[in-house]
Amino acid sequence: MSVRRFSDVDVFELYKTAYRIKITWEEILTPKVYNFLDVYEKSTNCSKGMVIPALMALTSSLCGPKTKVKSSSLLTSTLNSYIFSVCEPGGGKSLTFDKVVESVLAAYFQKTGKRLNLENYTTAGIHRHQQDNQGIGLVTSDEGNHFLSSVQAKQVKGESERALLCKMWNGKGDFSSLASGCRGFTETSMSLFLLIQPTPLLSEIHNFTDNDGFLDRFVFLTKPVITISYEGKHDSLREVSSKRFRKNLPNDNGRP
Repeated sequence: MSVRRFSDVDVFELYKTAYRIKITWEEILTPKVYNFLDVYEKSTNCSKGMVIPALMALTSSLCGPKTKVKSSSLLTSTLNSYIFSVCEPGGGKSLTFDKVVESVLAAYFQKTGKRLNLENYTTAGIHRHQQDNQGIGLVTSDEGNHFLSSVQAKQVKGESERALLCKMWNGKGDFSSLASGCRGFTETSMSLFLLIQPTPLLSEIHNFTDNDGFLDRFVFLTKPVITISYEGKHDSLREVSSKRFRKNLPNDNGRP
């Protein structure tokens, strides 16, 4: 059986598309909120570009599965957010994670005695966490490539965690009615917030198999502009991912 992987061009087109979509935060946020985040950035060195998506994911999770947002007269959904925040090396992702994300996780644990963040990415682990937290949860890491490699490794083994995460993006749980009773959870507001550097992100995406829509569910927030310096015509992304990166955008065929 042949396994489809994303090509170099697929991966770079995805990154380029994310990079070219500009978000002007001061036009979206109220002046009071924007000014607060501006002061917070200057006092902590935590970039607004990482603080805002962190707050989005945390809020989406903590609102719970009963909170709905109406996007049209016919469509309502939960607030689930799957977010990649891409940060250049030395850009402060670990600092932002410690000051913004970890502080909320600690406060949640102190208040409820439960862990908001999911650490066991198996189907059984997801089920147990969601049942214990009434559908509230967060997958988060300042090294997001570890999560991606774990999910991909399970997919290659034929396990179903990725399909479950795709299903949960719509706020749907995984619920079964059995003769012995009901099992699972009906709704979820679990979000994903992954801080990651460009090189491991592109490398992990290149290793992904099967176009099941998993990556389509993510919002990519990118700051660094990258170009791979190719040394051979047939270099694959995996081979060049550790080579020198320059701050130039690739052209349309994925080459400098």
